[in-house]
Amino acid sequence: MEDGMPITYLELKNKLNALGLTLIVSTTFYSKSIKMRDEIKFKCTKHSSSLQKVTFRYFSERTGEICKYCNGSLVYFPVIEDEFINSKLVLVSKESDYRNIHGSLVFICPKHAKYEQKTTYRQFKEKEGNVCKYCKRVLMCIEDISKEFEEEGYFLLEKEYIDAKTPLRYICLKHPDKNLKMNYSNFRQGRNCPYCKGNAKYTIEEARLAFNELNLELLENDYIDVFHMMKCLCKLHPKEIQFRNLKAVLNGYGCLLCSCNTPASFEEVRSAFQVKGLELLETEYINTTTPMKYRCPKHPDKTLYKKYIDIKNGTGCPYCGNTVPYEYEVVKKEFQKRGYKLLSKHYHNNRQLLEYECPFHPHKETFITYRCLLLGHGCRYCSKTKVDFLDVKEAFSKRNYEILDESYFNSQTKIRYKCPNHPDKDLKITWNNFQNHDRGCPYCFFDSIRGEKSPLYKGGTSEINQYLRQKINDWKKDSLEKHNYRCFVTGRTGKLHVHHLTPFQSLRDQAFNETKIPKLSQVKDYTTRQLEKLEDKIIELHEKELGVPLLKDVHKDFHKKYGYKATINNLLEYKDFYIKSS
Repeated sequence: MEDGMPITYLELKNKLNALGLTLIVSTTFYSKSIKMRDEIKFKCTKHSSSLQKVTFRYFSERTGEICKYCNGSLVYFPVIEDEFINSKLVLVSKESDYRNIHGSLVFICPKHAKYEQKTTYRQFKEKEGNVCKYCKRVLMCIEDISKEFEEEGYFLLEKEYIDAKTPLRYICLKHPDKNLKMNYSNFRQGRNCPYCKGNAKYTIEEARLAFNELNLELLENDYIDVFHMMKCLCKLHPKEIQFRNLKAVLNGYGCLLCSCNTPASFEEVRSAFQVKGLELLETEYINTTTPMKYRCPKHPDKTLYKKYIDIKNGTGCPYCGNTVPYEYEVVKKEFQKRGYKLLSKHYHNNRQLLEYECPFHPHKETFITYRCLLLGHGCRYCSKTKVDFLDVKEAFSKRNYEILDESYFNSQTKIRYKCPNHPDKDLKITWNNFQNHDRGCPYCFFDSIRGEKSPLYKGGTSEINQYLRQKINDWKKDSLEKHNYRCFVTGRTGKLHVHHLTPFQSLRDQAFNETKIPKLSQVKDYTTRQLEKLEDKIIELHEKELGVPLLKDVHKDFHKKYGYKATINNLLEYKDFYIKSS
């Protein structure tokens, strides 16, 4: 189009048709001239289910593809639906809810079907479909937590999970008469039933019963805690007042005088190991301080030793309790993964300060605990160092990108760059995203998954329903104009849907019956003559009766209540109910 030359809607329609696009406008506008700021609506023949809008200025100045799906600005919604299905996820969002790759999409994971989750298409592609937060344990649900409790021999009573700090009611199968509570955070840290472990909050009566089981008479009237020393008498040595705390009593320590005379038998020792779920491998018992070999059923490949006195004090398998320190070689390899050289020669636990050498600051003394290293911490001098701009340019060059900026501020500032495959695009990215998240040109990404390159490509077919619906756009326009672009039920303006008074499916079936054309699912299966006859008939049937505009939420609610075969009487009844309730 030459500068300053006016153009009519009819001429614009012809230009769009030549580009494979269909202008959506009433025929009464054909003779009118269009202005640069006017909005034009169109549909692409390849993506006919989506109505697109651009200004006429954008159209006149654009040199490439106008359709946002064809040029890669948007991803076709049916493609997104298929990708979610391939990832074994159920997409709840409809095409009308989809805006762009950054917009929220609601989905359901079949493994956690009770919970609706949200993600964006960009996140979905970056995470290769692994977006269920419950499967990744970013979020927890009551079903997963119940299974974990059952594995430990507990029965969870709660029906809802709030957060890791909220107490959860449960029953220990060994102490079913006790009312127990524990939050999920403590459970994950290895806490278990306080009665099994012997550190529950007891009453004075419960303490008295525990002493009686060991032939001890408790002389106290008040109970403080399991570590508080209390007076007691042994029934066999009533003249000697002794002091015992409840924890020792619960672990089997009774009268000191009796214990000197009657050492534990081998059967008692083996029974103590069995109570802990451990298998004693020794054949004789010497004394309480002699290490004894045993096997843990959860770690059968480990060689384990434990003293009988430690078993009585409540300890068990160190691997089950996560108390085994890492081996030095494991720690050393973790430092090497981060590019550091471990200088310390010995490792004791994850809170020990370890000396290491940073390749960028070899002359600095640097220390860190293994725990902090695993949490992602590193060299404190590197954290204060700004990346040199030349290093940034070199990193971009390795991926064939050209930086357009003359300076670099920080890792969170966007950098302008040019992609050799899309030199006309204005591209920006932060150094943090480029380096840590392996991001690059978004247009190259969409080219790699679009059209025939997509694993979901099926030859460019289109459903006949969608094809016929796009032929009634003039009918929709006339229906909206008749009601002054206001909702038939509420009288308000907004995002309107045109509701068929006679269901579209009925009109479609009537068109097939009257033209005597067989029903086929896809456009490519019909001849050109058959399509023309169907188009003419569907338009003719729609012209007999206009539709009514309904707000999107109203339209959805109406069909939810009356289904998709509702009549005009149902609509009037719905409107009457709405007016009365308002």
